[in-house]
Amino acid sequence: MPEPIQILYIEDNPWDRRLISRILSAVRSPSFVLTTAETLCEGLSRIQSDPPDIILLDLNLPDSQGLSTLLAVADRLTHVPIVICSATDDEDTAVQALQGGAQDYLTKGKITSDILVRTIRYALERKRIEDSLLAAHDNLERRVRERTADLEAANEQLTEQIAERCRIEEALTKSEHKWRNLFETSTDAVIIALKDKTPIEINRAGLELFGFSEDDISGLYPDAIFQDPKEWPLFREQIDRRGSVKDYEVALRHKNGTPRDCLISAGAIRDRSGIVVGYQGIIKDVTTRQRFMEKTLNSVTDGVFIIDATGKITYFNAAAERILGIPRKDALKRPFTEIIYGPGKKTSPVVQPCDTGLELLDQADEFIAHDKTIVPVSLCVSHLSDTSGRGIGSVVTFRDLTTIMELKKEIDEKYTYLDIVSKNRRIREIFNILPAIAESDSTVLIEGRSGTGKELFSRAIHNLSPRRTGPFVAVNCAAIPDSLIESELFGYVKGAFTDAVRDKIGRFAAAATGTILLDEIGELAKPLQVKLVRVLEQRQYEPLGSTVSRDLDVRIICSTNRDLGMEVGLGNFREDLYYRINVIRIALPELRERPEDIALLAAHFVKKLSLRMGKPPQTISDEVMDVLIGYDFPGNVRELENIIERMLVVSSGGIISRHHLPAELIQKDTDDDDYSSFKDEIEGSEKKMIQEVLNRYKGNRGLAARALNINRTTLWRKMQKHNLLDTEE
Repeated sequence: MPEPIQILYIEDNPWDRRLISRILSAVRSPSFVLTTAETLCEGLSRIQSDPPDIILLDLNLPDSQGLSTLLAVADRLTHVPIVICSATDDEDTAVQALQGGAQDYLTKGKITSDILVRTIRYALERKRIEDSLLAAHDNLERRVRERTADLEAANEQLTEQIAERCRIEEALTKSEHKWRNLFETSTDAVIIALKDKTPIEINRAGLELFGFSEDDISGLYPDAIFQDPKEWPLFREQIDRRGSVKDYEVALRHKNGTPRDCLISAGAIRDRSGIVVGYQGIIKDVTTRQRFMEKTLNSVTDGVFIIDATGKITYFNAAAERILGIPRKDALKRPFTEIIYGPGKKTSPVVQPCDTGLELLDQADEFIAHDKTIVPVSLCVSHLSDTSGRGIGSVVTFRDLTTIMELKKEIDEKYTYLDIVSKNRRIREIFNILPAIAESDSTVLIEGRSGTGKELFSRAIHNLSPRRTGPFVAVNCAAIPDSLIESELFGYVKGAFTDAVRDKIGRFAAAATGTILLDEIGELAKPLQVKLVRVLEQRQYEPLGSTVSRDLDVRIICSTNRDLGMEVGLGNFREDLYYRINVIRIALPELRERPEDIALLAAHFVKKLSLRMGKPPQTISDEVMDVLIGYDFPGNVRELENIIERMLVVSSGGIISRHHLPAELIQKDTDDDDYSSFKDEIEGSEKKMIQEVLNRYKGNRGLAARALNINRTTLWRKMQKHNLLDTEE
């Protein structure tokens, strides 16, 4: 059902309003909804709040008269049709109203139901048609504007394309002249070869390089200039796959048949559809440079080989032939992995630089010689790239470490015993008796400061002993509370105390058929010392809460950082226990008493910790080693190992430098230098003063000693210290 038509009737006469209302209410289709207003002001307000579909307007209102009333309404609502309902039956007024924007003019006395309804319908239909025409006009104007803009843009683009084409043709003409000029005047050989089986085109420099005349190249094809004709299809394949090549190394053929070592930089020639129709390239003769390089590289003692981007060997020097026993001709143009590692090798540190762009220095590796022997080497790999940064291969330098490794092995065997490293005389003496100690089952007491390696020697004794297949159990007596140490050592049975809900074996039982280390035994409480005396004497023990003795089948090693003999004298350690554990005594010196071992131990820890961290072995600089040797290491070997580990963690290069040292060691070294300088200054002043006093008393030591307020013996010692005795004589 259509929406009712909203009509606003602005009329101050109530009779006229009722008449119009009766007429409209009697119409069933379309239906009308009539709203009235008595004044212009009220009418404008209703228009503002609820715009109608059509307005019936009287020109003479209490607050407005004549055509001004129409103009006021028409200005406020331009898109709504207005029909004048006026008592004035004047043709001029009607014409003026229609010119002022009214759709129609009705005289009140002549208004009938048919006339009113027909007029309203006509006004609305006319308004609809006008709106449609206006919309169509606007749409047409918009399309005309758009089409005009498109045509203008197309015209402008076409103009630009024509101008650009002219510029391109001009540039191509200039470029062709310039290229032809460069082609003819270039000092490098330039060659153009098309795919349509036509002879090559070559410039003057190329003719000179190959010894050709103009007549020679009239029937010359590309494969004829390659020393090996099979290289031409390989060369084309490289360009087809990559688009261009840079410094492609190849042997080309001179007219007289001699080879010329050359580098070719070439690219593909394509037609408009992008299809390759030929190739053009610049050739550089590097024969002289190549021979100089080969002579230079063949004179070095290190092996050198060069690989291209595909991993094939392009150069193999004389030292590489000698070290690996592989002739140069057998190595060239073959995959380097196949030559230096043998078949089946998948990874190598040599290929890493080519993939990552990183340089490798002193990388440890192993090559396989021609006779299948393994050759330990130290690698240096440099990545090669073209001007665009694209990898084109690598230069590999390697040094034969066979002799060095044999010497190192000999040194390691001389100064390494199991996991213990030392060349100190006292430690070597312990090495000599360690097998005999291990063969016995006697109790051993190892004394030494913390970090001197007491547990390491204990394990060495166990590993050399007949009990080596049994367990090695270490117990830190200082780390277990006194209330728990007995149950920890001997175990307990169910019900021994409140929480003992099941039997538990102790450390002695866990070490059965093996070795138990009682570390820091000097910390044991006196009551447990008594029980330990019985265990050592009877070789039996009783678990806590049990009355049944159990046999002890274990080797006992004790260690301590105290002087137990002194502790016995002070009453802190039982004398009977001391003599039972002090069957075989090993006293380990502190690290500051064995400075000759510091460099050896440092190298050992670098190797061990680097392997554990998955890092390549690093080298300790001389400056760092001087600091380490000058340090007194209160924490002994354990402190040295911790310092090495810390430096390995923070270092990233191949050298451990001074700035990798812990701050306290750097400060200590600086303080020692300051003290040494101060001490030298004091001793210099002392020497000068003694010399002056001796000169004053003409060498009389008695008078000189009295003047210096020291005795003659002290003066003589100081003169000897400062080398003044020879001067006096």
